[in-house]
Amino acid sequence: MTCGSCANFLEGHLLKVPGVVSATVNFATCSAAVQADPDVCPSSAVRRAIVDAGYEVEESAETTVGADNKGEVDLLDRVEEKEYYFRRLIVAVLLSIPIAAIMIAEAAGSETVRSRRILFGGIQAGLATPCVLYSGIGFFIRAFAALRHFMFTMDTLVAVGVGGVYIASIVTYALTVAGTPAAFYFDTAGLLVSFMTLGKYLEALAKSQTCSALTALMKLAPDHAHLVTETDVLTIKATELQLEDVFRVYAGEKMPADGIVFRGSSDVDENLLTGESIPKVVDVGSEVIGGTLNLTSTLDVTATRVGSATTLSKIVKIVEDAQSAKPRLQQVADQIASVFVPVVIIGGILVLAVWLLIGGLVGIPEAYLDEEEGWGMFAFNRFLATIVVACPCALGLATPTAILVGTSIGARRGILAKSGVVLEAVSNITHIIFDKTGTLTTGSLRVITYQLFDLDGKATGELTPDVLKAIVAVEMQSTHPIARAVTTFAQEKMGEAFDLPEVTDSTTIPGRGISAAIGGVTVSIGSANLASEAVANGFPETMTDYSKTPLTKVYIVYGGTLAAVLLLQDEVRDEAKVVVEYFHHLGKTVMMVSGDNEHAAQAVADQVGIPASCVFAGRLPGEKVDVVASVQQTSGKGNVVCFVGDGINDAPALAQAHVGVAIGAGTDVAIETAEAVLMRSSLLDLPTLYCLSKKVVLRIKLNLLWACAYNIVMIPFAAGIVLPIADVKLPPLYAGGAMAVSSLTVVCSSLLLQLFTPPFPDAK
Repeated sequence: MTCGSCANFLEGHLLKVPGVVSATVNFATCSAAVQADPDVCPSSAVRRAIVDAGYEVEESAETTVGADNKGEVDLLDRVEEKEYYFRRLIVAVLLSIPIAAIMIAEAAGSETVRSRRILFGGIQAGLATPCVLYSGIGFFIRAFAALRHFMFTMDTLVAVGVGGVYIASIVTYALTVAGTPAAFYFDTAGLLVSFMTLGKYLEALAKSQTCSALTALMKLAPDHAHLVTETDVLTIKATELQLEDVFRVYAGEKMPADGIVFRGSSDVDENLLTGESIPKVVDVGSEVIGGTLNLTSTLDVTATRVGSATTLSKIVKIVEDAQSAKPRLQQVADQIASVFVPVVIIGGILVLAVWLLIGGLVGIPEAYLDEEEGWGMFAFNRFLATIVVACPCALGLATPTAILVGTSIGARRGILAKSGVVLEAVSNITHIIFDKTGTLTTGSLRVITYQLFDLDGKATGELTPDVLKAIVAVEMQSTHPIARAVTTFAQEKMGEAFDLPEVTDSTTIPGRGISAAIGGVTVSIGSANLASEAVANGFPETMTDYSKTPLTKVYIVYGGTLAAVLLLQDEVRDEAKVVVEYFHHLGKTVMMVSGDNEHAAQAVADQVGIPASCVFAGRLPGEKVDVVASVQQTSGKGNVVCFVGDGINDAPALAQAHVGVAIGAGTDVAIETAEAVLMRSSLLDLPTLYCLSKKVVLRIKLNLLWACAYNIVMIPFAAGIVLPIADVKLPPLYAGGAMAVSSLTVVCSSLLLQLFTPPFPDAK
């Protein structure tokens, strides 16, 4: 594809295929995402439609990393495209040098000799012909393919411009040979092809740079893995690893898959994947991520995610998918690009007609004409210049290149924005709602005090082994931070290893706790409400009143009797207050929602600087959704509500918000539901995401402004409209050079986003 019109044309063409539900074509990445009914439209029908439109198809398999994705990496790196234009550029340059030399020699000559003009013209024709028909043939082929579907693209403009000046020069050269002197412009045809080919080659180089971060991510995983068997260590392809395989990673090697350390301890560098600069210490039981670098010692790791299921593959897929959804600004640019080329062609024809009419009726002033340029050729040159100078490429590249660079920068810093639409929405955030546990706090709860009771309801100093075993067995059914803290408390009380009883009929009650049966005994662990329903004869009289404590309370009921009340404390994240103050300073409304009681929630809110009026306490998961919906409704039209959370209980609220941001240490459900993910689990990355999105949207607007301003300014010069005001005209040759520079300028403008720095030094 050569311009935004190509992408729009292919989208429209695909949508006409029976069974296709949606189609999104990205010009910057030369990719298409097609959703279709497989019963009506098999993949072969989509492939045929693309080929019929004049393009080649390279099918994309499941997103994986390693040796098997070389084709996709090469596509993103524009390897074939760069080689294609480089070969043609070399030929064009070699042919254009003598063409330019003859042009200069003729310009320097004091008098025109017919025989010399015929000789020089013949040489230029001989050089320009292979230049046009080899180096420029791609423009003609693609233009013809588009024309078959009544579509006009940038290739159409180039083909009309180059083909028009070449054919006209053949005619005028033949007239000159026959004895009727006329100007011919083989030099313009040859040099135009050179300029256009150079522009496309430089554009391919620049666009490959916009994908550099993505291709770097795809190259993180090693090609091979060391599989540990009962008798030997075998070297296999990384993509051949299976779940539960044990693989060995030596110091200095990268992890071929996600897994849990089975043997050994080491330091692991996750910087290229999560942006975390400090190596992570891992030992037996620690999780490791595919693509990270083992620094110090040999590790044996049990594979838990392989192939397209690895964290690295999911990150790559998120960054790739971010190019599919088009933000509002790109939709506007696409609408302009869809009519741009036909309007330019019609405008060029009108320019030709007007100048021919002027030349035929009143004549064109001599000052406007070059030597040996008649008024007919003057009109034709204005037509060619108008056609060639117009640049829909800049419009087509303005948005996708900025989004590609922006999402790649985010991925390199451990911030995943799932689409350009998300970046646009984040830049307009007006309200931010934080979940408390695991988001504003670390989620690392610990029991700081407790009250224990025997089976008769009397206060006691210890729990029986059966109760402790039941607590561990039930809480291990959950991944909630509170469950982990309670499990740790019970295990510490036991003091030694023990066999867990079998758990049956386990039921998790969102926002309240968990209930299960063990050997016919019902065990309930959770809130006061859950406990009050589970106890047979009410709470013991000796139980302390904890209703006003800011600590998190967990009630344990064993066989209908209250066995314990645990009080847990969660530490506020070090950066939470700084982040809240940052958004307050920007004029954003910052709120907090929590399932905890009012006292516990307000204690955290006071520490981070959220006013009491913006705190919603005691909210169940379904009620968190209601909070988000209420804020969306009361904040008014045009306001954008962002929800930041980490747990499975947050997934509905993440989905309800205009923008859902998941803390990376959260559950897979929350990460799948959110539109953006902070992989490092640092709240400092939220301001970074906000600033990055503002920079990307600003860059898109600047790119679009440049693209529009370029065409608005250059087309009148090319058409000769400004000649009566300023004695300046734009020859077709210069027009072609300007067009090539225009596209390159937009791509280079997007690459300037690489200079982005986060608002906080620690957010690296």
